[in-house]
Amino acid sequence: MENMKRQIKENEIPYRQIAEYGLTREKFLDLPKKALEKIMSGRLSPLFMLRDSQGRQMQAKLTLKRDEQGEVTFMIYPRQKEMDAALYRLQEEEIRRLKDGQTIAKDGSWLQLDRDTNIILQMKMSESRLEKKLDSIISNLDDVQLGTAQRDQIMSGRPVTISRGDTELTVGIDLNTTMGIKVIKGGLDDWRQRMMVEWDRVTPGATGYWQTSENGWEYMSYGRQEREREATREVQRQEHRSRGYSR
Repeated sequence: MENMKRQIKENEIPYRQIAEYGLTREKFLDLPKKALEKIMSGRLSPLFMLRDSQGRQMQAKLTLKRDEQGEVTFMIYPRQKEMDAALYRLQEEEIRRLKDGQTIAKDGSWLQLDRDTNIILQMKMSESRLEKKLDSIISNLDDVQLGTAQRDQIMSGRPVTISRGDTELTVGIDLNTTMGIKVIKGGLDDWRQRMMVEWDRVTPGATGYWQTSENGWEYMSYGRQEREREATREVQRQEHRSRGYSR
């Protein structure tokens, strides 16, 4: 199990699989830093605009996972119109909770909705060790204790707001974080907002990726072309100066 969970290294990345969706090695490694960190740690990337092998555009999230043999494989999660509630035999109340940004316990697994793609994230309780991770996080917070009822509420998938002096903290399960447990500053409204808008914005063109949705980027050649044009202009200026035609 520990072998399957260890951090993925750059030389393990399956570039041939990734290239099928228009991402070369150079483009993949040029992804925004936080997006790449998420992918390399087995979490979902922001929403990207990609092309499949037939050249059709698609919105999807990416990640890298280890299989049972410890080999790294490329996973892609295309955007769906709505969640597949029937696949998990979800009841109306469970659907409501997922749409509200909560995590639910179902048939021995944790389930959580990724709002950008409408994909349901799943983690087996037997493999999650979330209770130990919760204990570890709380033990590192000064002047914070959880009662039995609060702990049970968190482990049922419902976030809990606790006080730390004059500050409110909300603790809950988030399957798209490294630990699986997240602590934020603020109350339940802040928690819901953070679950809806998880990804950081980037400056358009700064990395070669343009933001195409609230949480996504699309690779464009603008950044590289702009650098090439500037290099060409600099060469031309130097040539003119050497000829006595300084601008």
